[in-house]
Amino acid sequence: MPCIIVFSATISVLCYLGVMQVAINAVTAVMRVSLDTGPMETLHAAFNIFVGWAEAVPVVQPLLDDMTLPELHAVMTNGFATVSGGTLAAYILYGYIASYLMWPFALLMGVEVSDCRPVARMLGIKVFINEYLAFENLGVMRSNNLIFQNYSSSLPNATWHWTQTDDVLLDATGQVLKGGVISVSWFSSFFFPKAV
Repeated sequence: MPCIIVFSATISVLCYLGVMQVAINAVTAVMRVSLDTGPMETLHAAFNIFVGWAEAVPVVQPLLDDMTLPELHAVMTNGFATVSGGTLAAYILYGYIASYLMWPFALLMGVEVSDCRPVARMLGIKVFINEYLAFENLGVMRSNNLIFQNYSSSLPNATWHWTQTDDVLLDATGQVLKGGVISVSWFSSFFFPKAV
């Protein structure tokens, strides 16, 4: 939420200083020439690049009475098809922030310490976005683990290292395992417990 507030405040300041108007006019001019669209829907589309649909409506509100039905439809379609930068930034940051906040919960779940940050990131994605995306990330990390195990067994002296974005770089092949790796030992015991 603070990210959305900061982004909206920044856009408001840029509008007050006139920077947004210059940027929007430049984008509008390029779009009108390249796409051969009308001025009103192009203005709305250009403004939607920088802000969300709710903030873009007041820009074209004085022009609504003069719009034809196709122009109005284009404005509505454009509004529903965009996501504001602040909202997008907030969704991107959920996994990163949660990788630290949810770390203790991942540890309490019985996850190995080396896997707590990736699991905490998936917990954050599950809580703040949805569980399907979290399970998709889990699948990527498990397949990365299989690639990593094959790499380690076929090239026992090969080196690897973590990147700044928590990916794994396999030095001998130059392959990057996006999202990192996760060990299978805790995963299999967590989801397939032994009968007592």
